[in-house]
Amino acid sequence: MRPLNLIIKKRVNSTINTLRQNKIAVLFFISYFVIGIMIFRDFGVAWDELYQDGIGQMNILYLIDRDKSVLLTHPDQDHGPIYEMFLVGLGFITGAYENLELTNQSSLLFRHLVNFCVFFVGVVFFYFLCRKRFKNNWIALLGCVFLVLTPRLFADAFFNSKDTVFLAFFVITTYSLILFLEKRTLLRVAILAILSAIAIDIRIAGIIIPLFVGVFLGKDIIVEYVKSKTVQRNVFLLSVYVVITASGVILFWPFLWSDPYHNFIYVWERSAHYIQDIQNLYLGEYISAKSLPWHYIPVWILITTPPLYIFLFFVGISRLCLLAVKDVRTFILTRDIDILILLWLFFPICMVIIFQSTIYNGWRHLFFIYPAFILIALHGVATTGRVAKYYFHKQYFSMLFIVIVVVNLMFILKILIEYHPYQNLYFNFFAGDMKSAMKKFETDYWGVSYRKGLEYILENDKREIIYIQAETMPGWANSLILPDFERERLSYVWAWELHEKPRPYYYITTFYQSRDDPPHDEVYSIDIQGAKIMGVYKFE
Repeated sequence: MRPLNLIIKKRVNSTINTLRQNKIAVLFFISYFVIGIMIFRDFGVAWDELYQDGIGQMNILYLIDRDKSVLLTHPDQDHGPIYEMFLVGLGFITGAYENLELTNQSSLLFRHLVNFCVFFVGVVFFYFLCRKRFKNNWIALLGCVFLVLTPRLFADAFFNSKDTVFLAFFVITTYSLILFLEKRTLLRVAILAILSAIAIDIRIAGIIIPLFVGVFLGKDIIVEYVKSKTVQRNVFLLSVYVVITASGVILFWPFLWSDPYHNFIYVWERSAHYIQDIQNLYLGEYISAKSLPWHYIPVWILITTPPLYIFLFFVGISRLCLLAVKDVRTFILTRDIDILILLWLFFPICMVIIFQSTIYNGWRHLFFIYPAFILIALHGVATTGRVAKYYFHKQYFSMLFIVIVVVNLMFILKILIEYHPYQNLYFNFFAGDMKSAMKKFETDYWGVSYRKGLEYILENDKREIIYIQAETMPGWANSLILPDFERERLSYVWAWELHEKPRPYYYITTFYQSRDDPPHDEVYSIDIQGAKIMGVYKFE
């Protein structure tokens, strides 16, 4: 067996050679990274950021002083802690955090930067995953362009430390799974198991990955039952994978240490049916997150994904269905990656529908299936190329297709620029114009647009203390990303404190709880395509 350092060196050299073969891909990744570094300071504070950071603090403090009282009674004890522990720990080591607390501008900007870097790494691995499937650098690069030029993901990559980070790790782990299926060595199964454990400890939905491993190894065990040596090898590797994954899940999740089995079951049940009953605005009506219609996820995907990707997806899924129907046995035996992609996309959606899982705020909980959606769309690209080759004059048809794709991508890029830094509010024409979409679906549920409202107030009101009433908690959380001397000028008066504190000067809202304008004088607002997503109102 070769030394580990030689294996790593060979893999690094192979990666470098791969990138050298397509200098445009290298230029794309450099450009994307530079843009991310330039704009990560522009985004506001999302609703869950303080809660997520608290999860990291709580688990690190447990490691330090072994105090179970907070860990075992905290309402967010069931949330995967590994990434938040990494963020808090790294922030403390680098000096971005003070006493492990997310309380100032530097700590929040640090989180946004690290979140982006993790997502960036996920995009790089997605390139290798696409290249592995299609054996084509250009199609792989196009897949990464599709992923990056998805408005909602583009913005969430900075302030969403749950859904987009999990997406990135799911891509990395899936790529590791494909490498393992190609060459089933002990080292590869160990790496896959560790990555699987990390993915699970970010979001419990990562348990899907071990199911995929079981499906493919189980399939081979059944197909090759005559070859006893192969069967024994697969059974051994599956056993190693299960042991390392289970051990890693427990090791990286302090809440599980006291009672791994029962605590994991508790986490699983809570994740599927979370106790908090939030009302989602869907098709113009507020519906409980615990009783959503079956079409909730498909509709949200349809109205928030660029139309070009949707069209190519339907072309690609049609192609895969035709191949499967034509020869089911051959499809099952020879197309492991395509089967994996189909499971990756459809299995989670089916589970959500069947078990009526609790889902908040659109389809962000299922962002991790989106790379599979794009992979199927890339099948649509490849299929279009085949049509050009066999049924049309290849040169002209190909040029026309390229022009259509480029024009659409330029239009999406234009949206990213115009919406900045609120790309997470993107809807396509299936939802109607922005005004009608705002009446039917949730818009700034993260509350990140509060930041601009607070900056406006501070810039235009020179009083030493400014009393503010905010509609929701992010109206206060966004003050933390402001410079200290500015934040100290803001004093918040919540609705239940109106009779105890001075009357507020301003009311600030993102219309999360009410779509109507407050009965006060508007002094500032943020409009996107004629729709008001945030307003600042002055009390008379």
